[in-house]
Amino acid sequence: MEERSELGTILALALRSLRRPQTGLAAVLGGCAARFGASVVALYRISDNPELLASAGRDAAVLGPPGIADRALAPTLQQWAQDAAPRARSSAGLPEPWRDQSFLTSLTGHLPGDDVVLLVVGGAQEIAAPDVEMAMSAALVLANTYLSSRREEEYRTETRRSRQQSALLAAGLQHDLKTPLTSILGCASTLRERGATVSPEQQAELLDMITDQARRLNLMVEEALSRHADGPDVPLRMSPVSPLAIAQRVARAASSARKGEVSIEVGEGPIVTDELRLERALLNLVDNALKYSPSGQPVHVVGEQTGSFFTLTVADAGPGVAPEVAHALFTPYVRDPHRDGSTGLGLHSVAQLVAEIGGRVSYTRQAGWTRFSIALPLEGHASVAYASVEAET
Repeated sequence: MEERSELGTILALALRSLRRPQTGLAAVLGGCAARFGASVVALYRISDNPELLASAGRDAAVLGPPGIADRALAPTLQQWAQDAAPRARSSAGLPEPWRDQSFLTSLTGHLPGDDVVLLVVGGAQEIAAPDVEMAMSAALVLANTYLSSRREEEYRTETRRSRQQSALLAAGLQHDLKTPLTSILGCASTLRERGATVSPEQQAELLDMITDQARRLNLMVEEALSRHADGPDVPLRMSPVSPLAIAQRVARAASSARKGEVSIEVGEGPIVTDELRLERALLNLVDNALKYSPSGQPVHVVGEQTGSFFTLTVADAGPGVAPEVAHALFTPYVRDPHRDGSTGLGLHSVAQLVAEIGGRVSYTRQAGWTRFSIALPLEGHASVAYASVEAET
């Protein structure tokens, strides 16, 4: 009768703790430690890397907070978990606090699904098997609730993250589509309004530009749909490309969408990269530079090999980025308060695209010039993707 009463008390504590199952689990183990005169009571989740779910007792602090268990203890816990009945154990060779216990007893419990938990009780006196079984009965109630709630929270977190990524992908795509669309509309308007006065060579150039930008739009939409269906790890299309040809296409597209001069000083290459991603990133930078460069001042695109990298730099004589936002320049939705019409997505898109092809993007402000650089590792060299900002000098 006394055992039933004690079990009922512990189960009642467990049920009252369902709203905070991990805290309740520790409280249940604490009640068991006090009832049995145990120095430490711990519950582990057994896996390739056993996890301490909760512990209690005067020696419990030595086990540390809940989380991955001491690596040296993992093989022992996994071996103990193979026994279905309460079993007395030897503390010889175990880490603290287990090696300091005169008596150890363990019991394995199975939860719905594949979860296996191990209850370990240590103290100065032997713990009777019925007492260990009673403690396990109470612990299983909250362990199941805690692990289930944790999986549910992980699912909710992953769902929120997926939704945020989808929203950011859609917003970034919408942002990046504007320049090629504007270029297509500009070329089409020129042909419609001045087609009779445009030379055959210029007509051919305008039609080529429309074709190039339509191709880019098609690939961007195709990639966005692949990301939506398959997740963020869309395969790269790596191939030898000419950085000069990419810079020339970008300059034509950007200057037709946003009037201005683009000066190009880029070597032929070739370099091995994902052409679409690089072109899209560079177009964002050139479009920004044209937007903020003073009237009559050309935007410069310079490409050169620097050590084990090929670096493309876009430079303009505009005012640069406000110091208060420079540190977070490549973070989504960070907007420069001095720049009208900014969505805070362009530079984040650049950083993401460059990171995907193993490069690095950086911002510097030097001697009145704003510089954004894309450094791509040459074939045979390791990728080092990151984004950086340097102060004005």
